[in-house]
Amino acid sequence: MVGFVGALASLTPETKNTGIALTIIGPFFVGFIELAALALAPLYCKPADIGLASGLLASIRSAGGSIAVTVYTTILANRLSTTIPSNIARPAIEAGLPADQVGALAAAVRAGKLATFPGITDSIQEAVWSVLPVAYSQAFKTVYLANLGFGGIAIVGCLFSKDAQKHLTDRVKRRMGDGKRKPDLEAKTVKTHHPPTAHPPNRLPKLTRNE
Repeated sequence: MVGFVGALASLTPETKNTGIALTIIGPFFVGFIELAALALAPLYCKPADIGLASGLLASIRSAGGSIAVTVYTTILANRLSTTIPSNIARPAIEAGLPADQVGALAAAVRAGKLATFPGITDSIQEAVWSVLPVAYSQAFKTVYLANLGFGGIAIVGCLFSKDAQKHLTDRVKRRMGDGKRKPDLEAKTVKTHHPPTAHPPNRLPKLTRNE
């Protein structure tokens, strides 16, 4: 996981296929580790604390994810504030942009308002778009390198992990209910009672004629 995700720092706009492969393989191992932790962590707890352990693990994952997203977003924003101006300055000036407007143009690019920038021309836009992939690849390189710090913490944590083989048994310590099998309920038959009549249903009364 650490190796494949960290290897994304070597990507350039010309190595898109490599980036796709690393993006598939790296997160695959991330998911494997998360599922293994969710399945094995409760096994080390007492039966009464299984729910608490699972909830605590989910909370730690959410908190850790929030911290990581904040760190990565901050790093990316800070790097783009330097990589975009340094990459677009020369092409934009050569395309006709005044040198004193490079900073404002970089701010417009980051805000997604390049097309509405005052005095923008097609040649300047083409010059900027041609170097933006390089600027973003340089910024994301720092983000992926920062990932190695979190990966290092994960590797150290793995060194302290214990063997869970002895807990992988078919014994269930907690069951729903009292664990006793209840006998099947007997089917009850419902009898249909005909209301009493003066004559049987299939027998007509005999008629007599007085002579």
